[in-house]
Amino acid sequence: MTDRPERPGFRLPGPPPKEALDYFRGRDLRPGFSFRDVWLEEHAHAFTVAKAMEVDLLDDIRNEIDKAIAQGRTLRQFRKGLTPILRKRGWWGKKDRTDPKTGKTVRAQLGSPRRLRTIYRSNLRAARAAGQWARAQRTKKTHPYFLYELDPDKKHRDRHRAWAGTLLPVDDPWWDDHFPPNGWGCRCRVRQVSRAEAERRGGPTPRPPRNARTMTNRRSGMRFEVDEGLDPAWASNPGKRRVQILDDKVNADLEAADQELAQAAVESIVRSPMLGEHLRKAEDYRRLKLAEETHVDGVRMPRTIKDRIGHLWIGVANDRAHEKIPPPLDTKFKRTRVLRLSPENAVKQVINHRDLEPEDYRRLPEVIRHGEIYVEDERHLIFFRESGGSLYQAVVKQTPNNELYLKSFHRAESRHQKAVEKRARKPEMN
Repeated sequence: MTDRPERPGFRLPGPPPKEALDYFRGRDLRPGFSFRDVWLEEHAHAFTVAKAMEVDLLDDIRNEIDKAIAQGRTLRQFRKGLTPILRKRGWWGKKDRTDPKTGKTVRAQLGSPRRLRTIYRSNLRAARAAGQWARAQRTKKTHPYFLYELDPDKKHRDRHRAWAGTLLPVDDPWWDDHFPPNGWGCRCRVRQVSRAEAERRGGPTPRPPRNARTMTNRRSGMRFEVDEGLDPAWASNPGKRRVQILDDKVNADLEAADQELAQAAVESIVRSPMLGEHLRKAEDYRRLKLAEETHVDGVRMPRTIKDRIGHLWIGVANDRAHEKIPPPLDTKFKRTRVLRLSPENAVKQVINHRDLEPEDYRRLPEVIRHGEIYVEDERHLIFFRESGGSLYQAVVKQTPNNELYLKSFHRAESRHQKAVEKRARKPEMN
């Protein structure tokens, strides 16, 4: 079967967005026999091509897509560069391939003009979507809404047509799985709009009703719910998920760094606008009192809001503090030292300690690093430290899997420290 005559090559409009290229280059190689082997949110950090089982082959394909994004290459140029590479490697046409999961040999379609078109378009659209999401996080103060639109020249799924015209805030949880593309060959898009344009359009629209269906990944047995109209392989937001993955990577880098370097990095984070943004999101949640609630450790918080607020690195537990904390109960967990402020505890902080300003929180690394330490029990440490003319108290909790979280932080009086000293065993200072 031959392909239809080639139309003008699809490409990213205008110069390649830096964010799109950064997203694509940040994805790890993940060989897979089936497109179901890398599923849902894994696509945010894993680059895969079905039946491309060799890492070198997968790397060749990724390099050509990288050139397409960076240099604005058309589909025709992409095919011209990659086709001879795949032919030389023997990855072309239909050939017998053995599925490593089942052991069965199947007649599989490897490289072809049509497959290259799918590979090219799906990867460029995903990169463009991730880049658009990253830019929106910087510009949402002036353009706080996304408008769901359709490409005027293409056929569209009925469900996608029903979503056209949806106008919702950039951070609305609907975009967690409906940020296009929303399926193979989907040409839907979103446009970021200003508050003034949103008002001219009559304001935000209601969220489209969900018609969730339970599906099973036949490769892994994983069961999941996906809204009707979404292809399961595309039911995620690659840009948002990539941010969360980068957070995890930063956390790992901080854990691996020299103690002084980790301390300096965390202090830099706390001095940056990230701190104010984290507290602002927590305050927004407290003020709005959202209705979609799940009880979490004393704070009712939807999963989507937890993801939106995220975690903030707030301090480093040095050797002096670690001497007071017992090793993890489960040996598979390594000893950690990075102290984080969770979404739940950030909300508790803005509820219970409304007198604190960002400048107070910027004193936290100093309190943790140099404060007097009291052992409340085997999983809690209490720190006291005078800074800027005020006495501060911080309570740190070690979770069963050895994560360190700030449980509470506030101004205190000397009598509070004396009371803690009476009920807790004060360790010997180094």
